[in-house]
Amino acid sequence: MTMHEPLYGLGTDPSFWGADLTNNVPEADDHIHNPDPRRDRKNDQGGTIFTARGIANLGCLAVLATTLLTLFAGFPIITYFLDHPLSTLDGYNLGGINETGQVPSMNGNWALIDKDTPQDVYTKTAYTDSTEMQLVFSDEFNVDGRTFYPGDDPFWEA
Repeated sequence: MTMHEPLYGLGTDPSFWGADLTNNVPEADDHIHNPDPRRDRKNDQGGTIFTARGIANLGCLAVLATTLLTLFAGFPIITYFLDHPLSTLDGYNLGGINETGQVPSMNGNWALIDKDTPQDVYTKTAYTDSTEMQLVFSDEFNVDGRTFYPGDDPFWEA
């Protein structure tokens, strides 16, 4: 006897339960566990997948495959053909340069090179070799009343 027997009522050894556990004694539920080819022949005739359950399984697989194919292949292809390209507002570059190379003149100082930058600093000779470098951006910060609030200045924001 173990310490769990008073709690559960039966011992842990099945031989104490009063059942004959030898291999040659049939039990009442052996027909459930032991197959009998003569008895089970009428149920084991084979089958087909073309039943309502088989068709439903194939339909679910088809819906799943179509969904995944549309998500990972169809959606990128559809968006590629339906998206409109970025407009350059009838110019050739994002800045709107026309075919003659002219850049539109806008009121204010909206250019990359400040209008107050002296002409003699537009080019400079490199320190390491004799190549000539071209100025691409300058801001002189010398306009009275200039503010740097969001949207006031095209390049700086405070």
